[in-house]
Amino acid sequence: MDITPTEDMLAICFRNNDIATVPMSNLIPSTADSVDPLALKKHLEMEIQLDYIYNGFHNQSVTCIDICMQRPLIATCGKDSTIRIWNYHTFKCEMASVFSVLEDTKGEINPVLSLAFHPSGYYLAAGFIDKLRVFHVCAEELRLYRTLGIKNATCLKFSHGGHILAAAYPRPPNQSQYWINVYDAYTLEPLSAVPLKGPNQPVLDLLWTPRDESLISCGLDGGVYEWRVYDDFNKNDRVYNTCKFSSITYNQMTQTFLTCGTDGGNPIVKEIKMTDGTMVNIKDPKGVDYERDFPIEFGKLSQIKSIQGFYKTNGVVASTAQGQIKVFNGFF
Repeated sequence: MDITPTEDMLAICFRNNDIATVPMSNLIPSTADSVDPLALKKHLEMEIQLDYIYNGFHNQSVTCIDICMQRPLIATCGKDSTIRIWNYHTFKCEMASVFSVLEDTKGEINPVLSLAFHPSGYYLAAGFIDKLRVFHVCAEELRLYRTLGIKNATCLKFSHGGHILAAAYPRPPNQSQYWINVYDAYTLEPLSAVPLKGPNQPVLDLLWTPRDESLISCGLDGGVYEWRVYDDFNKNDRVYNTCKFSSITYNQMTQTFLTCGTDGGNPIVKEIKMTDGTMVNIKDPKGVDYERDFPIEFGKLSQIKSIQGFYKTNGVVASTAQGQIKVFNGFF
């Protein structure tokens, strides 16, 4: 705790990363008559209302980030079982919803695994340990709209047009095999006759190409996979055996993909180019293939997303394993 130099405000920092303020006038009585009875007490007990800075923060690792295209909003979820909506112009948390599940033997666990923000900003899908839930984003709350019987969805993504929703999940009975379902975003009816067969390790991020022609996935197996929507979802892949990717985004200025994760245990951001629908290495001016890696000095990034919307704002939003959210005004 600390008091401002003018001694009119008390600032309090909590273990869960929250910072709150309270006026000193709410703690100390303003008249001498009300102070006299306090001399007979060893402790002062009173209820006060705290004003949390930016409406609070994540206190554990951020597991998913998605950015709205039509509004300057970011949706995040983390291992603290919260979904938060942030305004990246004011750097303020606009809304926070807490979800919790209590099991008999394991205690409290994190029920929120993933989320996807509709381009309009009024529609949000979230993957829980028991179901996939779709919410309407209201002024002060997330209002439940529909549910789907998909458990443990590790990744969700709306298309740029907002008409398609993709969901990656482990399919029972073999929980190590991951599948991807593609739905109509408004009716929630499946668009593919059969699920798309993914890798044997968790899929941690999905990405639609700018014209929604392809769906890209990445995960812990080091693979970046592409499914062509208008070609019966035929798959094209590129695998990096030493890498474990946690997120992928698209840099429209350079027309390249950015993936973040680790390479041999070291935090890294890798850049991949797609030419004529095929993922290729980037070529230098002499025409030689090479891969561009960007070492990260401030720690491992758990998620990375690009800001590209109607507000003509270009940049990168990234999160860390410590629950931090970083906004960069340019690409790496």
